[in-house]
Parts: sequence; structure tokens; C-alpha cells
Amino acid sequence: MPNKDSRVCHLHFVDGEPAAENPDPTLQLGHSKKTRASKSPPPTPRDNSLAVRSRKRAKLDTCSDEIPVPGLDHSAENLACDDVELQDAEPSTSINDCVDIDRASVIHDHCYVYGWYEINENSNFCMNTCCSKSRQDKDKKIVELSEKIQELIKILANELKCLIYNPSMEVVKKTLPKKFKKPGYCKVRHIIDCTEIFIETSSNPVIRASTWSDYKHHNTAKILVSITPNGAFNFISETWGGRTSDVHLTRESEFYNILEPYDAVMADRGFTIAEDLLLHRADLFIPPGKRGQEQFTKADVQKTKTIANLRIFVEQAIRRLKTFRIIKAGIFIHASGNELPTSLIGNLDNIITVCAALCNLYKPLCK
Repeated sequence: MPNKDSRVCHLHFVDGEPAAENPDPTLQLGHSKKTRASKSPPPTPRDNSLAVRSRKRAKLDTCSDEIPVPGLDHSAENLACDDVELQDAEPSTSINDCVDIDRASVIHDHCYVYGWYEINENSNFCMNTCCSKSRQDKDKKIVELSEKIQELIKILANELKCLIYNPSMEVVKKTLPKKFKKPGYCKVRHIIDCTEIFIETSSNPVIRASTWSDYKHHNTAKILVSITPNGAFNFISETWGGRTSDVHLTRESEFYNILEPYDAVMADRGFTIAEDLLLHRADLFIPPGKRGQEQFTKADVQKTKTIANLRIFVEQAIRRLKTFRIIKAGIFIHASGNELPTSLIGNLDNIITVCAALCNLYKPLCK
């Protein structure tokens, strides 16, 4: 508490000293609490959309500044532009028409491919006129390109099928590899085997059942191929469903029509067509079976080994045939793996013919 001897600085008085109106010190007493400045609210994000900018631009053009200009009426009615609602005129063009069409198409392509449909606060972006038209044009070009490719495949198959032919026995003997110059195998003219090509699963249950392969556990198309001892294709059958057995496919194909008397055919153990070949006076070489025996004899083991070493060339020829990408995965790589799309199944015979003809232009597999 201040006493009679206490003194107060003049800075604490309003008038600089005690006065009749302000006798008590009231300034800078040291006990007043400092008030914190309230935090300013976060700035609202600016809406830079094209519609808002167009509206602001129209507002600025309509409202004049409050600087008086001679010859103009500056009444309160004309200057109160903030209270006047701007009514849009009849829409002649949409917002998307103001955007560059090329840029919108590029954005749409990414959105459509990756599923980013909601963009720029417009959930109907993919249904816009420019995007729909661009998508339709691209689909139309793809369809036209696919048709041209299939027509080209038919032309190539018609021109190159002459490369797949059955040479005479004299030509086969002259080009016979050394491995086949063994007693009993020098008359081999055909090495046959069946191969399967993965195809896309059809929505038709009948087709899906006929093309299902228990061996591959997938829907496939099966073909029968035959090669000469040096590895050249001399016969390609039509494509069948993967459910078809090797024996049935061999009988239904035209392979028996190219056989000549005293020809020798080499095949796998599953081709039980010895009786059919006897009717054409041809021989069959297949690995021997057990026939109820517990194990092979030494002669059977040696025969199996010899036939396997000679029959391996048809496997190599098939592997060479499947190196073509159009057989391996269609024109484009399929999402689920190496499957031929359904759009090419109707043209599969021509595709295989072209690929086999091109394989015959390669170097021989065996010399």
C-alpha cells in the first residue's frame, strides 16, 4: 500500500500530473492483462474453376469503378452491382467446349483406362460429348485395323501355303540326317504330334466344354502337325477343340491322304493308329509299352531311347512354331496370360499356316 511519502511517476496520469478531473493514476499500472490477438480464420480456398472466373469477369465488366466519369449516370441503382444477381444467358456452349479438346481427350484417356472417373468435380466426365466422340473414333480405328490385319493374314496364308508340302521319298532320302541313317529308321518320312494353343474362354457353354483340355487344364485349340526328318513342316491339320483325342484328330484329318506305300511314321505312345496305317501299307514307330510286364526289357529300353532321340525334333519344331507372338498371345498381350483372343479363333487355321510356312524358311533342325 502506498503511504504519504510514496511518489508516482507522471507517466501514469492522463494529464501528466494529478488533476481535478483525473486525480488518480490509470496508465501503465502493470496489472492489466495482455489480450491475445485472435487467430485469423484460415483463408478460404480460391475457386479457380472456369465458371467462377467467367462470372467474376462478367461482373467486373458490368460494374464500373466509383470514380466519377463525365456523361455517365452514377446513381445508387446503377452502382449497386453487388446486390444484383447476374442471370446467365441461354447457354450456347458448355464448360467443356471452352477447354482444349486435345487436352480433354488426353485427360479422359488416363481417366478411362485407370478408372479415375471423378475429375474436376464432374462425375459425368466420361460421358462428355468430346470424350465420347474421341472414344468412339478410337474404337472404330481399332476395329478397322483388326479387320485389315485379318484380311492380310488370309492373303498371306493363301500365298505361303505352298511352302508346306510333302516332299517325295527321293528328296527325303537325299536330305536324311545322319541320326536317321540307322537300320529300321531310314524310311521315316513323317514325325507327327499334336499340340495345343491356349485360347480365351468362351461365354458359350457348348464351345467352352468342347475346347476344355484335361491335359492342359485350360481351354485350348488342338492341331496335328507332321514334319520331315530334317524338321520342315509337311502337314498341318485344321484346328479342333482341346477335348478331341489325338487318335480321333489323326483319323478325321487328311493326314492319311498324304501317305504313300512303305512310308514310316514316328509318333508318341498315345498314337495307337497301327491298324489304320496298315490299311495304307505304312509302318508305325512308337515307344513300346509294358503290356502287362512289371518292367521293360533291355531291347524295349533301347528302342524307347532311340525313338525318343529321333522324335525330339517334332517337339523342337512345335516350339519354333509357338515363338510367333500372334500364336503365343494374340496381337496384343492378354491380361490373363498367353491366350488367343476369341476374335482371332475364326482365323486360327490361316495364322498357323503362315507361321508354319515361315518356319520352313529357317535352317533345318537336324542335319
